[in-house]
Amino acid sequence: MIETLPTIAELVDLLFEVIRRPDGRMYTEKEVSEQGNITHKTLNHIRTGKTPNPGIATIREICRFFGVSLAYFESSTVEECYAFLKERKYPERPSNSANEILFRSLELSEEARKDILQVIRWVEAAEREKNHPPPSEANS
Repeated sequence: MIETLPTIAELVDLLFEVIRRPDGRMYTEKEVSEQGNITHKTLNHIRTGKTPNPGIATIREICRFFGVSLAYFESSTVEECYAFLKERKYPERPSNSANEILFRSLELSEEARKDILQVIRWVEAAEREKNHPPPSEANS
């Protein structure tokens, strides 16, 4: 199976998906454009694929906002993107259980992998809530 290179839109969307605000929510296009030297319209056109090849200055601003190097955009697969971002966030080696999850997922369909990612997101949200309960529960 030949895998095509991720598009710039996919790479940028992955940054939005993986790199979150401190409270766990995704950044909005408005937040990224306001804090970077990039218009909301330009950012939206990149994410929707209307601008498939943005200029280097625009890519630099996106990198600066998300705290990644330009090397991120050299990733040739989505898996490489995740690995790049994982290294950015957690420089230590993956645990045995993380390696097993990766290994077992290689034989699954893309749909099954998406289901697993959704379960992981639910678990992440539950952990965030457990570690940072809403103010009404924290004061009880």
